[in-house]
Order: sequence, then C-alpha cells, then structure tokens
Amino acid sequence: MVFSCSGNDKKVDANIETIEVDPEEATEVFLSGFVDEIRFVKLSTEKNSLIGYIDKVRIVEDKIFVFDSYRAKGVFVYDMDGNALYNIVKPGSGPGEFLEPNDFVIDTTSNAIIIYDGSAVKFSHYDLDTGRFIKDQKLDFRLSSFWSTKDRYILFLNNHIFKDNRNNIIITDKNLEILSTSLKIRPDQKGFHYNLPRTFYEHKESVYFTAPSNYIIYRYKNNNFSEYIKLDVGDKNLPKGYFGEFKDWRDRFKLAENSIRAFSNYYEDDGFRYFTYFGDTIYFVLEFKNSGEVFHGVHNEITKDMGSGPLMGWPDDYFNKTLVYHQTPRQLYDYLNDKKQTMSEDEWDAFKFKNSDLLRFSQRATVDSNPYIIFLKLKSQN
Repeated sequence: MVFSCSGNDKKVDANIETIEVDPEEATEVFLSGFVDEIRFVKLSTEKNSLIGYIDKVRIVEDKIFVFDSYRAKGVFVYDMDGNALYNIVKPGSGPGEFLEPNDFVIDTTSNAIIIYDGSAVKFSHYDLDTGRFIKDQKLDFRLSSFWSTKDRYILFLNNHIFKDNRNNIIITDKNLEILSTSLKIRPDQKGFHYNLPRTFYEHKESVYFTAPSNYIIYRYKNNNFSEYIKLDVGDKNLPKGYFGEFKDWRDRFKLAENSIRAFSNYYEDDGFRYFTYFGDTIYFVLEFKNSGEVFHGVHNEITKDMGSGPLMGWPDDYFNKTLVYHQTPRQLYDYLNDKKQTMSEDEWDAFKFKNSDLLRFSQRATVDSNPYIIFLKLKSQN
C-alpha cells in the first residue's frame, strides 16, 4: 500500500508505518476530486431538541447522535432525515442526572448510550432506543474522553494524575476493573490538558486513537494498545518549552507558529483512511487504498468548486464511505451574504447555478434554528 504526504516517502518498521508529513507539500485540493454527493440534513427542534453548540456527532444504526456539552448539556437523537426521536438532558446530581457531560459513546453490545459526567465522575447508561435511564457507574478517576468496545472501556485521562497512576490510557472491563495501562504521562505534560476534536474511532476489531500533541496514531486490537502509525513532521516538531506555563495562551501558539501541533480525527476502513493535522492552518490527508490516490490539502480551500457551503475544520464522523460535518445556519447565511456582496452579477448567477441545492436548503433554515448536518459521500474507487 502506498500512502504518501511528501513525494513517495513511506517507511515501514516492523508493524509500525511511518508517514512523512510536510505542510509545504500540500496541494490545491477540491471536493470534486473525491466527493460524489452532498446531502444536507436539517435537525428538528421538536420534542424540546434545542441545540446550542455541537461537540460531537456520531452516526450509528441509521441514527444521528448529537452531543452538546456546553449549552443544552445533553445528547440529541435523530433519524437520518433530521426528525427528532428523543433527547437525554438530565440536569442534576441524582441517579441518571448530570451537571458536566464531557463525553458520550454508543455501546451497541449493551444497546446503550453512555454519558460521562465530569462533575459526579460517573458513567450514566441510557437505553439506545428510548433514552430511558438504566444505571450509573462511579469512576475512581477523572478522564477526558473514552470508548466502549464489546467488553472493554478505553479511557483517556489527558494528563490527569490520580493515586499512583502515571498513564494516559487505562483499559478496564465493563465493571471498571483496571486490566492494563498505556501511554505514560510525560513529566513536562503533567496537568497539561489539550483536547482534540476526535480522539477515538472504531472499525471492525480495531479502535484508533490520537493523543494531543503527539505524532503517533495508536490502535487497540486483540486487547493490545500499541503504536500503529508514526507521523514524521521533520523540523516542525513542537519547540522545547511548549508545554510550560504561559500567562496568555496565545504566547504558547506563537511559540509553535512554525510547528505541527497535533493530529486528530483519524478514520480508517478497508478502502479509505483520513486524518486532520494542525499547523499554521488546518490540513487534511485522505487516501483511497485501492487506487493509491492521496489527497493532501488545506481544509478551508476544498469547498471552492462544489456546493457544500462552509465546512467546519474537520469531519465529526465517518461511516459508510461518508464524511460527516456540522455547521450553523448563521455561518451559512454569513457565507452566502459574503458571496453575494463580493461577486459581480454574472459571478453570483454562476454561483447560484453551481450551489442550487445549498441555496434551496438555506431557505428552509432560519438563523436561530438548530445546526445542520452535511454528508459528503466519497467517490467509488476501483
């Protein structure tokens, strides 16, 4: 398999692949190069489904699961046409209630939604079909994000230290008994918490994980957590002192302005893989395995030739050969208004023709309505 971000530079060391990544090698990439179809889904506000901010989107078993940890503080469930099914918004400190929902997962083995409450430091389980409360599980330590397999939890602590633990990954059984630990916390990163848009993704028997400010993609398979891909960024490593204390967070970013800060949103299946990385802007790398075709570009430039409208900086999820994004009606209206104001009459007419589906969709969304979902169906590869 050929996978290259810089020329044809790919190295394999035993079972660990090394990929050389250089932002200067990014080329002009448009959606039409790899996307076959775009679909917009308006999320209903019925059944008290008012979403303020989207942290996470999951597509599982023909349902859309939307997580808002900041404003509405809960999980909202829709069918694939955006019709509200139910929501789990349970403010409080009693059984099945939560004050600081920090993450959620879908556990198809137990047919449950599991929400982690950072305030009570517990998992709350709810029926996947109805949202009915099932049980709480108390944890002994705080975490940042987690994943659930058929018989394990994979917990990411994000440099939180508890008791004698000095590891960022803890593997437990479903009763939260610790089975193993991995990924030791670096001394210079103790207490340094940096969140990524998406840390876990599962395909078949593999769970993939990306850690903040780490140039390695990990894989959990056959009860083994190990390095899967090393990303070689050349001279763009984070500088010494990046994890030190700064009075102003902007000083930290200024120190790393010529560096690659992190990789995130790694998705892989039998015919495709994708990841995002953060440098002076947001980049992405996408590979079609069968053809060996690789797209390496700047994310905010990919929408110039196809009617997707504005996209967030990274896809929220990937399923069935489809990348999933979300966006707000306000961003869409600002985007369309800017186009209309800055284009000539002929340019605007051409834009309307090319973006007819987007413009029709914009007429259905109001500025104060829920965010909407964008499905980008990838092209078939031989």
